[in-house]
Amino acid sequence: MTEASEMVMNEEAAVETEQHPVPEFRPAADIFETLETYGISVSLPGVQESDLTVRVENGVLEVRAPVTVCAPDGYRLLHRGFVGGAFRRGFRIPGDADVSGIKASLKLGVLRVVLPKKPEARPRNIELSAEV
Repeated sequence: MTEASEMVMNEEAAVETEQHPVPEFRPAADIFETLETYGISVSLPGVQESDLTVRVENGVLEVRAPVTVCAPDGYRLLHRGFVGGAFRRGFRIPGDADVSGIKASLKLGVLRVVLPKKPEARPRNIELSAEV
């Protein structure tokens, strides 16, 4: 099992608010890897950057945000297909990731987090010498 395949953990569903219980909400996420980085993409349509929290603590990358679902002004809700509420989702950070270099961006409803690998974990070419 690779480090990247061990990243998914701590799958936490919606958090109940004081106003009402919330059905389970777990945004879709993809985890990917290159030779030099790990990456996570999380689908967060409608989430504003100012409401989003991305943090690292105890080897876990945590993503939190409230998701507000309501009918537009002047409309009456006839059917609710979207799930709203606060959510929290965590991903274990592989041991060979460099947490000091983590970067995150939110664009068109997709959060993208890039975790560089430590230099010693990256592949490198070994120069040949005449003598060893």
